[in-house]
Amino acid sequence: MGPLIAILGVVIIVVVAVLGYGAAGYAYSQGRLNNAKNTYNGVIDHEKKYADAMDSLAGAVNKVDLNTATTAQLQQTKTTISQFIDSAQQTKTQIEADDASLAGASSDLQQNQWLTAIDKSEIDKALTRIGHLRKAMADAKVVTDDYAQDGAFFESLYDVLIDFDSIGSQSGAAAVITAVSKLKTDANKATSLDKAPGLPAEFDAYLKDVQKLADDFTVYLAAAATGDQAAADAAKAAADSDAAKVDAHDLTKMYTQLGAFYQPMIDDFNSEIQKANNT
Repeated sequence: MGPLIAILGVVIIVVVAVLGYGAAGYAYSQGRLNNAKNTYNGVIDHEKKYADAMDSLAGAVNKVDLNTATTAQLQQTKTTISQFIDSAQQTKTQIEADDASLAGASSDLQQNQWLTAIDKSEIDKALTRIGHLRKAMADAKVVTDDYAQDGAFFESLYDVLIDFDSIGSQSGAAAVITAVSKLKTDANKATSLDKAPGLPAEFDAYLKDVQKLADDFTVYLAAAATGDQAAADAAKAAADSDAAKVDAHDLTKMYTQLGAFYQPMIDDFNSEIQKANNT
């Protein structure tokens, strides 16, 4: 009986150990899964905010018909763009915080795997879900970061458009010269920003034509002021040619091209969110 009792004792110890391991493992893994679920749900609560931020640039910069817009309407659009930049920067900060939370939850799920084997399938599923959501966050971070840069360009671009409108409303040579000088300054600033992500190269060509127009118009004003008719006529012809080139650029088409640049990332964001929610 002695050996039998010893064997039974060992068996009992093993059974108790297995049951203890199972209970401890289950409790531990469920705790990790619940934490991951809460983190996931917290990020998903921000999904609409992120989606709205990623879809809003085209609407922000294309608020008015540029052919008929008044100075007040252009200024309001510029204000909208400034608000958009602030929103994009705030959204980026939230994205970074959410992604850090997801990274922490993912790391947490992968700790002490010897203890979480009992819930491996559920943990793998949670890791996959978080992985898809982090890919969506990566898309959102790139887009909102780029949008903030693009927005700074569009602020300057709308200054140029406002300057054009302002020149036509000036009276007196001195006021016109001041307005043209401001146009040149604002066009130079916009040119320094027109390499932001996603901006079509035609924006740079447009602004260079604007700069050429401002330069030739300045020459015309100076020649007219001194009574040099030949120089004035030559400068006016050059300015008229420049104006035709400026008018030939289709800003609305450029806005559409910008939207097309970001659409694949927006589509991928939506796809990864859907994959995450369906896992």
